[in-house]
Amino acid sequence: MKLKIDGHSKIYALLGHPVEHTASCAMHNAAFKALGINACYIALDVESKYLKEALTSLTALNVAGVNVTIPHKQTCMKYLDKIDIQAKNIGAVNTIINKNGKLIGYNTDADGFIDSLKFDAVFSVKNKSIFIMGAGGAARAIAFSLAEKKPKVVYIQDIKDGLSSSLVRSIKKYYPKVNVIAISFKDKKKTENFLSEVNLFINATGVGLKKKDPLVIDVKFLNKRALVYDLIYNPKEPVLLKAAKKRGLKVLNGEGLLLYQGLRAFKIWTNKRPEVKLYKKALRSFLKSKS
Repeated sequence: MKLKIDGHSKIYALLGHPVEHTASCAMHNAAFKALGINACYIALDVESKYLKEALTSLTALNVAGVNVTIPHKQTCMKYLDKIDIQAKNIGAVNTIINKNGKLIGYNTDADGFIDSLKFDAVFSVKNKSIFIMGAGGAARAIAFSLAEKKPKVVYIQDIKDGLSSSLVRSIKKYYPKVNVIAISFKDKKKTENFLSEVNLFINATGVGLKKKDPLVIDVKFLNKRALVYDLIYNPKEPVLLKAAKKRGLKVLNGEGLLLYQGLRAFKIWTNKRPEVKLYKKALRSFLKSKS
């Protein structure tokens, strides 16, 4: 069945900056085509200074729904009419539906990340030591999803110490029994010590999108049994994962998170859930075309 685009087509989009690397268009359009839904999904590069105008124009243009990515997952919340309780607690939105002219925000990153750990790495969070680099929108969703699964400890670090401390406070508000610790970016010794004990290291920053980007950590300090998860999926093997593989560590890129959060977003928009294999095929075909 061909993807149908005409005067009746519903429009969905990705809002972010940058967005040219995204595979979301390939996945969602493949689902619209397979399910015979008259809709299409496009990527819109929106700089922060234009975010308010972009969001407020969605109802005027009758855009049915959008995903939100870096750097807008937190900022977008103040322009929405309603926010799902999970997204509100997390403090970040990555999926918006236009329902009768009202913009409603959700977060599918949290559950999508846990789905990825479960299905792609057969990894259980319970009683594990975890280190998250970054404290932005994606990191907030991931930190909350991990806290719910009763880890042993979660360390959070960001180049801006205020962000990591704020995220720790937010988590403790809803999960007071969880051991979650903010580590100053300047405290290299403490960072090295904690890295040596972690079972899971997560890069939730955008560092690695560009070929010349530096490593967010020195992988020699990581526990040799650690799983290294980089939320970046394009390039398929960012600099962190290359270094981790050379050291013999298990690695996972952001394909799984993109896939599973995308499936959940699609369900919010259409009340339909495409087959996982459909999204995987579209995602891998897209990434292969870019390699």
